[in-house]
Amino acid sequence: MPPWVEPAPPTTGQLRGSSESHVVTSVLTMTNNEIATNSQARHRRPLLWTALVVTALCNAAASLAGLTAVGIVFGFLVLLCGAGLVVEHRRR
Repeated sequence: MPPWVEPAPPTTGQLRGSSESHVVTSVLTMTNNEIATNSQARHRRPLLWTALVVTALCNAAASLAGLTAVGIVFGFLVLLCGAGLVVEHRRR
């Protein structure tokens, strides 16, 4: 079982349409916030990679155009995107 999946505490109840003598275990109360977080991380990584490439290209263009202040801003954004990717990698 993957480490982010935790078994839900079992609950007992009666199925609709069944006789009262049959008791079943239900998983309807099962919630796992880490799965939702993992799903969000999967969508965040491509966004970070795209932002990294775009800001690196803008940084290069600003440097070639001689716009030092703009190049510094885009360089800082490149560092932030790279740091975000490292954090996402370390969480996995």
